[in-house]
Amino acid sequence: MSIVFFDLDGTLVDEDGNIPPSAALAIRRLRENGHYCVVNTGRPFRDRDPALDALDFDGYVCSCGQHLIFQGRTLLRDGFDRETSRLIARMGHACRLGMYFESEEGFWLENSFPPLALNLQIAVDRLRRNGEVVVSPLTDERFRCDKLSISYTPDSRLQEFLTFIRPYCEIIDQGRRMYELPKRGHSKGAGCRKLAQLLHTPLEDCCAIGDSTNDLSMLRCVGHPIAMGNAPEEVAAAAEYVTSPLREDGIYRAMAHLHLI
Repeated sequence: MSIVFFDLDGTLVDEDGNIPPSAALAIRRLRENGHYCVVNTGRPFRDRDPALDALDFDGYVCSCGQHLIFQGRTLLRDGFDRETSRLIARMGHACRLGMYFESEEGFWLENSFPPLALNLQIAVDRLRRNGEVVVSPLTDERFRCDKLSISYTPDSRLQEFLTFIRPYCEIIDQGRRMYELPKRGHSKGAGCRKLAQLLHTPLEDCCAIGDSTNDLSMLRCVGHPIAMGNAPEEVAAAAEYVTSPLREDGIYRAMAHLHLI
């Protein structure tokens, strides 16, 4: 028995939220063989794709390790209080950043200084298609976030903001003018370690599969790290095996390579 951790975007689901049939088959066979299948994503649980529910995953590591759910039970939930959330939003605005805030209660966008990074615009568009109301944190009294992402332009005071945010957040450079900022002490890798500890499963027996720089902490903490075929060089270098891309049966090929199915 092992735990297999799956990144979401670009690894398990495509940009339209679809899971390839071969990936769904691999997950069913993994579970039939007694392995735990866990989604490990930067998104909050509220923002998961509906297609995931049909596969009955054993657990979710959400918001870069800040929210752990296993077999329907919440094991961990962390985020910023309202005062800190507002402090961060005001500082980001002063530094001329685009900011995207996430929590289980809602989503907020401050984009007074476009253009927004492509990945953030895709996330906002997806939420709006799903009926979520995305408003500015500076005008919403309910605002309180778990994590945030920022987008910058040449006019942004990026280094000033990164110096300010370092005591509060882990700083993950996603490239393409974007940083992902979970609460300090949390990461996808920390979520893997916590869940493996709770399940009394050695990390060297676990597998993780991803395609992005925010997957590096996850890949580096397990015994069997797998990179998708479209992963950047830095991510591929952290893997013991590079599988094919998502739409070329990447998940199924990786699990077969490890002899888990």
